[in-house]
Amino acid sequence: MSASGSKLETLCLLILVLSSAFLTTGCQEKPAEQYGNRLVNDYQRTQRFADRINLNEIRKSIEAFHAEYGRYPGNLQELAGYAGTRLNPEIYDYDPETGSLKKTE
Repeated sequence: MSASGSKLETLCLLILVLSSAFLTTGCQEKPAEQYGNRLVNDYQRTQRFADRINLNEIRKSIEAFHAEYGRYPGNLQELAGYAGTRLNPEIYDYDPETGSLKKTE
């Protein structure tokens, strides 16, 4: 096959790919809205994942505090001082009697 034949094949393939991409995009209703919805959904899923990780890390700190002092922290501020971190106690439901922790809804 000659060099011009190879260029022609490449050009045809490029036209085919671009036209199929254009046609696929053209078939969607409101592609920008769908893309925006996808971004929002991905962001929300990432936030839920991060919340689970944070909750697990705080629970580990509660257990470490309990292992060291033989009691659970009286509140999340005491835990924050022990763990050397900042916690927002308003987004968690913490029971100092049992050491249980949940994220408030």
